[in-house]
Amino acid sequence: MHARLRILSNHINGRNPDSALRQQPKQTFTSGLTVVRRDQDKAFESVVVVGSGNFGTVIARQVANNITRINRVNEGINFDNTVHMLVHEEIVDGNKLTDIINKRHENVKYLPHTHLPHNIVAVPMDACERAVRAATMLIMITPHQFLHGILDT
Repeated sequence: MHARLRILSNHINGRNPDSALRQQPKQTFTSGLTVVRRDQDKAFESVVVVGSGNFGTVIARQVANNITRINRVNEGINFDNTVHMLVHEEIVDGNKLTDIINKRHENVKYLPHTHLPHNIVAVPMDACERAVRAATMLIMITPHQFLHGILDT
């Protein structure tokens, strides 16, 4: 796991991680994106973003846009077009935050006035098991103090 973090860090900092990546099995490369697959037999890669605060919403938005682009140009990896974003359910103006995100395509609490792609689907944290089980990739974007509680679910 530490090697993956180091590779991701190197990639973000502009260093070429290719030599380190060649040593790790079950990886695919496309447009600078490193994908570590959990299940080689799945027809599609499925992404779940765990976290829906400001940063989690921005990352989910970027991932959803990238998946749409990758599927359009078919760069060798097939992604499920839906990006599930796990949301700590809150009531905002009398409505559930997940309902607001799914209907208005905007996270009005943590990233207001920013349109989200239609392929992001907000899922309440208490109903996350099915989405996580189907995922081939999890992107964890949560404050460290909540990580233990999330991993217990």
